[in-house]
Amino acid sequence: MRTLARLFRPCLILPLPLLLAAPPLHAARQNLEDIYRAAGAFIQNHLPADQAGSRFNVGRLENRLYLPQCTRLEAFLPPGAALAGKTRIGVQCLHPTEWVVIVPASIHAITKILTLTRSIPSGQALGIDDLALKPLAPSEPVPPRTLTRIEQAIGKIAVVSLGRGISLRTDMLREPNVIMQNQTVSLIAEGDGFSVSNDGVALGNAAAGQPVQVRSRSGRILRGIARAPGIVVLENNLMDNNNIKNSAKEFQPAAD
Repeated sequence: MRTLARLFRPCLILPLPLLLAAPPLHAARQNLEDIYRAAGAFIQNHLPADQAGSRFNVGRLENRLYLPQCTRLEAFLPPGAALAGKTRIGVQCLHPTEWVVIVPASIHAITKILTLTRSIPSGQALGIDDLALKPLAPSEPVPPRTLTRIEQAIGKIAVVSLGRGISLRTDMLREPNVIMQNQTVSLIAEGDGFSVSNDGVALGNAAAGQPVQVRSRSGRILRGIARAPGIVVLENNLMDNNNIKNSAKEFQPAAD
């Protein structure tokens, strides 16, 4: 039994009668290369889109392992396994005899960084056609603040002129403006249980979340935060409930 245990140790799950029985002389033996190909195809077909092209290796089982020939192999990811690093892939026979083996594998992910396909002048928004992913060498680290996903840059604005092929960093881009200078905006003041609003004129540009000054209808200069295109919300620390209520001549109740 110790000899048999050593023989079937390489990640093998088989029905007990098959484990104990000697292989019939007339029974066809499963080609292990078919198992390796099934495991490799599973990895190739199930890698995430951003990891397409990653290198992987499928390990080997004991060459003396006997498995009845299978006409329908199916690979799967065992519970707890992942398609990353050192892992394992299950291959099962569905016909004519049921058996399962677990094959070791290793996946070497390719890290990609975001680059420009053409030169971009300062102030221009980036589109999908302006961007490409460039793979790094396996031992090459990702430079600090470098972008690695296309969605991190689409719609962002170049803060300086950027050359073709350059690797994009977070400090090279900014969010697009949602408020433009001299634009008529909705100026909203929110308090405890109420909200009032009125039109005003923006005195500068601002991206979402940035501060901007607005001239109210009465001519007062108020400071708020750009929330969305055409919408500015007064900063809470500048307007308390009493101040907002005292400004009723400038604000009308916001529509629900």
